[in-house]
Amino acid sequence: MKQLLMIMTLLTICINSLTAQTQKTIDKIGGSIYYGDYVKELKSENDLPKNIQSNLKGYLNKILPSITDSITFSHGQIIDLKRLFEKEPSTYNNFRIIPAYELSFYLRKKSIGVKNYYLEIGLDEYGQILETNWPKETFSFESFKTLKEIETTALKHIAAKKMEYKSYTFDLVYKKDTDKLFWIIAFLTKTEGTRNEYYEIEFPWNSLKISDEGFGYKQILY
Repeated sequence: MKQLLMIMTLLTICINSLTAQTQKTIDKIGGSIYYGDYVKELKSENDLPKNIQSNLKGYLNKILPSITDSITFSHGQIIDLKRLFEKEPSTYNNFRIIPAYELSFYLRKKSIGVKNYYLEIGLDEYGQILETNWPKETFSFESFKTLKEIETTALKHIAAKKMEYKSYTFDLVYKKDTDKLFWIIAFLTKTEGTRNEYYEIEFPWNSLKISDEGFGYKQILY
């Protein structure tokens, strides 16, 4: 597939900071992949075919049964796969299976510290889920550890290690390889030239027990 299919019209941006100047919430904002003139833009899930609406509703009720009222439609697109592949028949360069329906939602649950979580769902023409950035297991938000609880536990852990840091940031991350959701807090420990050194602490979404920790590095973008 030509390179234009991989261009993001709006890159996913995570502006998550626990500095004194910012609000302590997850605020993940996302966009769409650009498919040229092979798409029909959607402004509402009601514009979807009835069978797709039914499967989408069933899927959301399955994974997030207690907070479907906290999920709002953002945008979406119907991809004309037949016309696209007639013009672009080579598929071996594709980095993913292209869905027939690409939908974006925002999950908002301020009680746990989530202002916006960008939820992406890709479905085939029959309404089967091809991809998403949320675990397949059914979530009980009564078990969800809050950002405040995670922050408190991480700060105690860093203090016990007597580790110095300049600031810290945080995120709520879906890991596709394990199909799990994690809280991650990254403490900025050092800046060397064009890169920052971080000490990252990872917690499962429903536990205050650390699942992973260690140093990492990120290039500074100017």
